[in-house]
Amino acid sequence: MTEFQETGGQIAVGGEGATTALKSSLPMPLADLIDQIVDATRVRRYCVKMQSRNDRPAESMIVTDILRMPHGTPKGQRSAWFKKAAQLRESIEAAHELEFGEKRKGSSLKALRKRALPPEWMDDATRERALKSQSLVIANKVARSIYDRMRAEAEATMCESAASLPAFDWWVRLRGVKALGLAFVVGVAGDLSNYPDEPWKSGPACLWCRLGLAPYKGKAGGTWRRGKEGKLTDEEWVDFGYSAERLGELFGVVTIPLFMQQKASDSYRAAYDRRRLRTAETHADWRKARAHNDALRIMTKRLLRDLWQAWRAAKAAVSTIDEMPPADPSTN
Repeated sequence: MTEFQETGGQIAVGGEGATTALKSSLPMPLADLIDQIVDATRVRRYCVKMQSRNDRPAESMIVTDILRMPHGTPKGQRSAWFKKAAQLRESIEAAHELEFGEKRKGSSLKALRKRALPPEWMDDATRERALKSQSLVIANKVARSIYDRMRAEAEATMCESAASLPAFDWWVRLRGVKALGLAFVVGVAGDLSNYPDEPWKSGPACLWCRLGLAPYKGKAGGTWRRGKEGKLTDEEWVDFGYSAERLGELFGVVTIPLFMQQKASDSYRAAYDRRRLRTAETHADWRKARAHNDALRIMTKRLLRDLWQAWRAAKAAVSTIDEMPPADPSTN
């Protein structure tokens, strides 16, 4: 005889396998879906942080022991040395993966072979030192592997869950953005319907503030963080709510991919270009990097405004369908 059991809103028919099958066939409530994305986003953020903590010491070793950066190198020139160190570390790791058949999931063998090639700038002496120290780089790779795997699993969960979010169909039609980007925004901001228009601040402006894109007293968060044009008190920083880490992740998974894939005729690239032209006139003293990041910020704000509108429209459409009265059988 079949047993029926109510389990948290789900009906279990038979054994555990039947329960799993029934649950997987039913759509997850939006609140639970968002909670799942939030949890996966937290796991991903922790893994990214731990990956960085593993890689930075390894790259420091490469800079000093393999590349032999001169002592007293000016701070402004060190980034170029560490960029070479990161390139060499990735090359050594890729060669190890190629040798032992440890190709990363989702990556092609052709791309792996390309990454495994020694950098063109390497000379014979640097190559010899790299061979002597490659075991240390491989040890770092092994120590980091658990976080690589956890991050991949978290990102897979985020992408899979994003497909059921409101505005997903609108998002994936854009050139340059992926499901991971939408999942990250929701993982940080939550339900975008919780940012309603208010008399004192619009919904998109609240979303920009949450993601670190809103200015504070007329200046961007990065400007206040550098401290060259004034400083904020501890109380003002709390009121501002700015997080450089959060903004950096947003740029990494949303802004930069969008910018790299947009064509000149696309709306978001056009918004970037207009901002660059404007700041060239109003802030001629800005360096190219600052003007570039400012225009990226404006482009991202426009994207999030459009996402906020598409999200609310999608939820309103679903609510309208749910509230429609059932059809009258007598009319069929």
